Amino acid sequence: MKQSILHLPLNISETEAKDLLVEEIDKFIEEKILLAAETINKYILADVNSIISGTSYAHSKISDNDTILIFGYSTLVNRILIEAKQRFPNIHVIVVDSRPKYRGKKTLEKLLKYDIECSYILINGISYIMNRVNKVILGAHALLANGYVMAQIGSSQIALVAKAFNVPVIACCETYKFTDKVQTDALVKNELGNPMDLLKYDNKALELEKPFLSSDDCASQISENLNLLNLTYDVCSPDLINCVVTDMGMLPCSSVPVVLRLKNRDVTRTELKSDQTKTI
Repeated sequence: MKQSILHLPLNISETEAKDLLVEEIDKFIEEKILLAAETINKYILADVNSIISGTSYAHSKISDNDTILIFGYSTLVNRILIEAKQRFPNIHVIVVDSRPKYRGKKTLEKLLKYDIECSYILINGISYIMNRVNKVILGAHALLANGYVMAQIGSSQIALVAKAFNVPVIACCETYKFTDKVQTDALVKNELGNPMDLLKYDNKALELEKPFLSSDDCASQISENLNLLNLTYDVCSPDLINCVVTDMGMLPCSSVPVVLRLKNRDVTRTELKSDQTKTI
């Protein structure tokens, strides 16, 4: 947006400038989000020796009778599984969920609408079912310059258990989520959720016996020496991720600097063309 605003022509009205910015936003959504998701689907569900772009050959990462483990809710991962069901009718999906928001329930409802065979489990039980899993597919919030994958809180725990069981972990991430920022843990910079969500009861019996406490009641029961920390995102080490599927292909986590350099080069070329047009 900053680049688009910076290179707006000086001789246009405010209304025309807004129309140009809206057009740029629509173009970004179409190319970087919708088309990127479609390309990622093609890479994961490619036929044997099929050509995705140019001379890039890809093999399907999902096979019939596979047991696939996913975590929480990801629009991209859900779309991949829904399309995979059409080609591989016997896949089984294990939806792993965690408190306090239980986003996996939304994923479960969506997959069941498409007749996908699913199992539902909480994150504290993944070590008991990991030996039945063929592969783990995770969504990503961002891919950092040092190769670390930022995803929903709990993703690194799942990737760590999968590594212990020699189960491949595939992260799905569009290239617009690549960033030049560097983190090695989730405490340096993160998004904080409502700490009071951690105090809500999950057990229905306890809920009936003692309803949810109000924020004031919760605060009064917390010790002065206790600080509640409700982190939103987690950071996975690149050693735990086998590959990252992007709209530019299947890449290692260490490819972030290269992708960012190519994107900056394209931006520079666009700026030069824009400046030449203004000069003419």
